[in-house]
Amino acid sequence: MVKSDFLITLEEFVLQAQAKFPQATGELTQLLLDITLGSKIIAREINKSVIKDISSGNRLGEPISFKMARLEQFAKEQMYYALNRSGNVCLMVTDGFSSPELLNSTGGKYIVVIDPLDGTPNIEFNGAIASTFSIYRRQSPIGTQVDVKESLQPGYDQVVGGYILYGSSIMLVFTAEGLGVSFFTMDPSIGEFFMSIHNVKVPEFKPCFSINAGFYELWSECDKAFFDFMVSDEENNRGPFSQRYGGSMVSDVHRILMEGGIFTYPSNQVHPEGKLHVMYKCSPLAFIMEQAGGVATNGKHRLLDIVPTHIHQTTPIYMGSKENMDQLKQFLPH
Repeated sequence: MVKSDFLITLEEFVLQAQAKFPQATGELTQLLLDITLGSKIIAREINKSVIKDISSGNRLGEPISFKMARLEQFAKEQMYYALNRSGNVCLMVTDGFSSPELLNSTGGKYIVVIDPLDGTPNIEFNGAIASTFSIYRRQSPIGTQVDVKESLQPGYDQVVGGYILYGSSIMLVFTAEGLGVSFFTMDPSIGEFFMSIHNVKVPEFKPCFSINAGFYELWSECDKAFFDFMVSDEENNRGPFSQRYGGSMVSDVHRILMEGGIFTYPSNQVHPEGKLHVMYKCSPLAFIMEQAGGVATNGKHRLLDIVPTHIHQTTPIYMGSKENMDQLKQFLPH
């Protein structure tokens, strides 16, 4: 990892990167800035929601289910407005819509797949929440009506994958092919994202895992065996692994990017096809993990090779440090 020795704004970074690609015309730069604008508005609303609870004299404020629904709807609306403002997006895909939403359906060059707010239950106790996004190129000619089926692209076709983490600081993490993974931290006093770490590389190994162990009895025998290996002194000659699970996929994967380890969310008897969504959760994080030197699979195949058949498709997921993932291979069916 390379920490920035001097301040570089997000806009400066993407403009410098754009200069390396002769075919770039600036729309992608503007699109990234539009997404960050939406994230700033969402972050402000999250903070206002917390302050409202304090000022009301009621620690819990409105019921958590109402707060979650209100904030999720607000986030969807803000990202919709942000993506629609410059005319660069033809389709928006999100968990909030049953089908892709048409924006500039004839002139937009890009398709954006986005989860505007992930991990909303964490709001109640000031835990981390996030927005995730993937950007794809449209396949049909500009000037024609886009086909909504163009949104069903495999993860390896991503132009950009990223997330915004709303934690103790607001951090943007994104990657594009050939640019590495970069962290940008927002200075709230001026509302600007500055590069904090460039060319992030996930460590090769760490005895640490992130998993919802509450589903243990519903897992396959293979997943149970891998879990038992990680928590056992007898089976693991490095000693038991540490468990870190925060209830937000993005914050758990972010920790692994920084420190190493493995994140898994296997299929189970309740969710036989997995619980996490391929397009707007798993694909952007898998893209980032691979660009940082890690591995991401569904237990059988590379996750970015999945060609989704519908926008809300789910999948089992395993991702993290290369050596941790090599250990996993010993337990899963070949």
